[in-house]
Formats: sequence, structure tokens, C-alpha cells
Amino acid sequence: MPIDAGPTPQPAISTDPAITLHPAPGLWARALTAQPAPLSPAQRTFRSQLGLPTDRPLIMTGHQAQFWHPGILAKLFALDAAARATGAATAWLIPDQDTPDAELARFPARAADGELTAARWTADLPKDTATCCLAAIAPPPAPRESPAVPSVAAGLHLMREALTAAAAEPTFARQLTRAAFSIIEPLAQPLSSPPTLTFASQLPATDLFRDLINHIRADPARAVSTYNNAVASAPHAELRPLAASSPRGPELPLWRLQPGQPRGPVFAEQLPTIPIEQLAPRALLLTGLMRLAACEVFIHGTGGAAYDRASEAWLRAWLCDGPWPALTSRLALSTAATATLLLPLGVEPITSEQLARARWHAHHARHNPADLGDPAAQSSKLAHIAMLRDLPRRSHARAEAFRVLHSTLDAARRNHHARLDQIDHDAADLAARARAGRIAADRTWPFPLYPSEALRGLRARIDAAFSR
Repeated sequence: MPIDAGPTPQPAISTDPAITLHPAPGLWARALTAQPAPLSPAQRTFRSQLGLPTDRPLIMTGHQAQFWHPGILAKLFALDAAARATGAATAWLIPDQDTPDAELARFPARAADGELTAARWTADLPKDTATCCLAAIAPPPAPRESPAVPSVAAGLHLMREALTAAAAEPTFARQLTRAAFSIIEPLAQPLSSPPTLTFASQLPATDLFRDLINHIRADPARAVSTYNNAVASAPHAELRPLAASSPRGPELPLWRLQPGQPRGPVFAEQLPTIPIEQLAPRALLLTGLMRLAACEVFIHGTGGAAYDRASEAWLRAWLCDGPWPALTSRLALSTAATATLLLPLGVEPITSEQLARARWHAHHARHNPADLGDPAAQSSKLAHIAMLRDLPRRSHARAEAFRVLHSTLDAARRNHHARLDQIDHDAADLAARARAGRIAADRTWPFPLYPSEALRGLRARIDAAFSR
């Protein structure tokens, strides 16, 4: 039986935002309000060159250029709440050296038969070119699939309008970022202090990035060996080690970015010939730079928190001589924020055990007349099975018993075909409901698809955590 495509159903899965803040917000506040040591010249210069304030502590987080899910939005709300509680400055980091996904948004839709499905709103983008090297786009037409609930339809419209309004931005990364931030205010109220937007592509203009590139160039093998040792120490983060040897020397923690060309790895032999403005850090180096010099508190999400220990271990092992220990001894506090917020799609979750039992029953009933309410046929089946065990293999009597057994089962299936059809239908319906349940339990839909009251509730929960 297809899922009803009529009036918007009431939520059957809780949409209360479960938030995670680690460590406790009081420790964030302590890192931001304790009497800070003066910024070192390297830190002060780095912040100034990125357009970040240098007159007060700074808290930073960020994400790739996209329409984030509510777990990422929770980082922004935590950034805002912590800054409001402490007077700290804020910054949002965009890793625009990353490559885009053709998917502008995944969204829950309803098929023609009313079944809940996952659909995609896509753009024609080269997937291997960094978002800072792509021009802004004209938003593609609205997707043809029918949004599952009104908030999804409204959110898709908002996203398309926001991308259109930001089409004059110089890069696709800046267009997406501006579009995402422009939607926050109408859905979840304005931020108390809009963060300074910081793009990874700005880093080549900083002295600190150049100094680190020179440090890599001086001893690439050591940079890579300490990196790989740190990666091996954090297997849960599922990070790929760098190639320690190749015909072009060790693979470095850098990308090469060129307008209109695929992003490429950088090897030690190539480094002296690549203009600095074409270099960009990979993930561990990027967040490492920010924790070295850009801020006093850095907020990760679930993924960043997993690899941050490797990043810190690498920096301390690699930058253990010269001027670097003064910076590594003052790494910004690493924190984490996330949330689980579900769309109100009106679907009851189906467990894997329920689905497995329904499928087993559909199979079992075809071979067991007792499941169809036919004890006589079941007794005949069991009697002939007993005969088969006793009769000699390849004998005529055994072949006849086997024929009668299957004739008995075929007759039971014909006599009870309506019941079998119902069992099959119930199993298929449960499978459809299970698929819908997985969609309803997805926490990664873009935040503009959620009802405004749900996003405001998420923000209120995070604000409350920082006001205690």
C-alpha cells in the first residue's frame, strides 16, 4: 500500500534537536575570557592579512561551500552563542580548495504513487575543479520531483533565489557561501554578529603560509613522515597517508589549484616550480594553520573532531624546532558542536528485524501450509518429508513421494492464493515503509528545507547551553 500523498502528515519521528557540545560550553568561555597572552608577531600578522580582528580573542569554525545540514548549522549557532557570551570575535572558514558536488541539494520527495523518495537538485559542474576556481553559476531549473512537505518546497525556492541573488560573486565558493548565509536570517533570525568569512584560497597571501611552504621545501621527507605517523596514530579518522616516495618525490599535504583545471596533488620535485598563489593546504594543514595562529577556539563538527588529534600530533612532531614550538604550544582549543534534527515527514521507523521477519514470513508461507491456515496440508507435507528420509535414493517410490509433496504444496498455494498475495503485499509494503523510514531518519538534508520553527528551536537549545 503506497504512502498517503494527501495532507501533510504529523511527525512520527521526534524532530527535537539533539545537540552535542564538547567540551562543556564553560570551558569554551574560559579559553575566550582568560587573560590571554599577547599575540605573537606571527599570529598578529596572520590575522591581519586574513582580515581578522587582532584586538580580542577569536572563535572560528566553518565548512565547505554548500547548503549545510543542521549539524553544521549547529556549529554556526554555537559560534554565535559563544561570542555573545564572551565578547569574542567570530570567523567562518570556507575550504574553497575543495571540489564541488554536482548535487546542490538532496531533498525528500514523493513519487507518483505517493512513496517517499530521496531526490537531487543538481548543477552541471566539473567535479575535480576546486570551488575557488569555478565561476558563479546561473541556478538550474527547479527540480521536477514533488517535494515531500511544504517546508521542503519553500526551502528549494529559497535556495534558488539566494543563488540567483549571489550570481555576481567572483567564484562558485563565494556564491554558495553568500547564498547560504542569506537564508539564515529569514529562517532562524539574524546572527548577533556575522562572522568574518575566511577562504582557504586567501592563505597564499599570508606570511605564515609562505613560511610553512618553505619549511616543507627544506625537508619534505620529514614533513611527510611525521604526517603519516600522525595519521597512523588516529585510524578511526580514516585519513589517507601521503605517498612517501614516488618518481617526483614525496606527496605533500598541498593541492595545486589552477582556474578551470582539475585540482592536483603536489609532489616535492614540483614544489619549487609552482607559484605560491596556486598552492592550497589539505585538510590537516588547513585546520592546523587556523589553530596555530587564527583563533583561540576552533569548533569542529563530527568529521573534523575525528581527524583533529592527527592534525595536532603532526604539528607538534613536525614543527618541533626553530621558531615553531612557540606557536604549537599555544594551539587554539579544539571543540566540537553538532546536532541531529529530522524533517517532519510523518513516517514511523521500521527496524531491520521487522523487515527481515516480514520477508522470512513471505518465503516461509509458500512452503508451510500451516501459515495459511491449512493444518491438513501441513500434516500431509510433514508425512511425505518423513517418507523421503526413509526411502532409498533414486528409487521410484522416493520420486513419487517427492512429486506428491510438491503437488500438496502447489494445491495449498492455489487454495490460499489470496492469503499468500496479502502476505507478499504486506512484506512489500513494509519494505517501502522501511525505505521511507530511512529517508525520514536522515539528518543531512540542507537546513533551508526545515521548518523555521525547528531551526529556531535548535538555535534556542544551543543559546541556552551557553547561558547557563
